[in-house]
Amino acid sequence: MRSHAARPARGLVPLLTLATFVNHLNGIAWQPFLPCLAAEHGIAVARLGQVLALMRLLSASLGLVIGPLADHYGYRRTVLVGLLAVVTSSLATGLAATLPLLVLAALVGAVGQAAIMPVAQAIVTTAYADETARRHAVSRTQSGGPWAATVGIPVLTASATALQWRGAFVALAGLALAITLSLARVLCRDTAPGRRPGRLQRLPAAYRPLLQHRASLTLIVAACLEQAGVWAMWTYYGAFYVQQHAWS
Repeated sequence: MRSHAARPARGLVPLLTLATFVNHLNGIAWQPFLPCLAAEHGIAVARLGQVLALMRLLSASLGLVIGPLADHYGYRRTVLVGLLAVVTSSLATGLAATLPLLVLAALVGAVGQAAIMPVAQAIVTTAYADETARRHAVSRTQSGGPWAATVGIPVLTASATALQWRGAFVALAGLALAITLSLARVLCRDTAPGRRPGRLQRLPAAYRPLLQHRASLTLIVAACLEQAGVWAMWTYYGAFYVQQHAWS
């Protein structure tokens, strides 16, 4: 995409918001169904929760290199690959008959977790020349994450009453596929690849100025501690209600 080369396509921001919505929903959809998944595959809930932790760690690692890759291969390709990873992950979760396949589904989903949000923000940043419009577009795109927790989870669990938990994941995969096809039509095709992605050995040098800035480093550490606490609670709250209060 060329920065400010043309007027943004109609529906770009809503579609990118939906992309971040399904991506985040795929990442948190396990939580309310964790007891069902554990019972289905004959594994303890706490042990299965470690699969989610592995997904987060892989996503964080991929997040360090996704920027250079997106710059090289193009934003359109990167966000579409991320969405296809969400489709594959959700579908594989719903159809998984064995535990290794379930773990593989979570690892594939980590690709979307790492790529979709930052690349979606990069797309709207390059698409809007006006600073105010750009801020609005970025904030609306980012709102897909909170909407996944406040709206997506209740809708997903409500659909599971009719479709069972497997059907809910298959439905989520269908929604992600529809958004992928829509974005493929809206986003302009990537131009020829830009500069080569930097070697992995050079990545620490790129982050060194940030890590040497004490205020920024403090903010990063605080954010890590916050996420550790939030996800530890968020992972097991569904299992808590099922085990302590016998909720469905």
